[in-house]
Formats: sequence, C-alpha cells, structure tokens
Amino acid sequence: MAAFAVFVAANALQIWAMAVNIYFSTALRLQTERGHQLVRSGPYRYVRHPGYLAMLLIAPSTAFAIGSELALLPATMYGTLILFRAAREDEFLLSNLPDYTDYIEGVPFRLIPGVW
Repeated sequence: MAAFAVFVAANALQIWAMAVNIYFSTALRLQTERGHQLVRSGPYRYVRHPGYLAMLLIAPSTAFAIGSELALLPATMYGTLILFRAAREDEFLLSNLPDYTDYIEGVPFRLIPGVW
C-alpha cells in the first residue's frame, strides 16, 4: 500500500508540473516559437525538475506495488537515465535560457529539496 501511495503522489507531482509549465515537453529544446520562459511557480519553486523527480519515484514504486523485486533492475537503470537527463537538461538550460543562472541561485535543488 505504501508503494501505491508513492506511485499516486508521484503521478500527482507529474501532473502538477505539467499543468503549471506550458513548455513541458519530452524533447530537450527551447520552444522559441512560443516565447519560452522560465517557470517559477508550482513545484518549480522547490526543485528545478519536478517531472524528473516524479519519474524517479514512479518506476521503483511500481516495482514494489506489483511485488516484483526483479522489476527493480529496470527501474534502477531507468532512474540512472533520468539522473543523466536532468543533469544534461540543466546544462542545456544554463547555456540557452536567459535568467537560468538566477533561477539556480533561487532554486538550488535539481531534484530533491534539501539534498540535490
């Protein structure tokens, strides 16, 4: 039940991040045609990549919820890719999005408030 609760909470976080960020996308790119700007509201006040945090929680919670220790292996690999992607996106945004440096100073945590 605890794993299912984490799964539900992580999905709620994902939906919240998508709802407040009109630029939320699966592609790593600036949406210059839409006037791409920083989003500082919602979960973006606490972490710079709340969608990735949600994905990090969804994969292992799914494995635990279905009772499969074996499913933790791909969940761990997926988590590693998410960490790599979040770091890469930070670098990209730092180089390409105005005011991202100021945003990093105001929201120092990439994925986990108080940790990283």
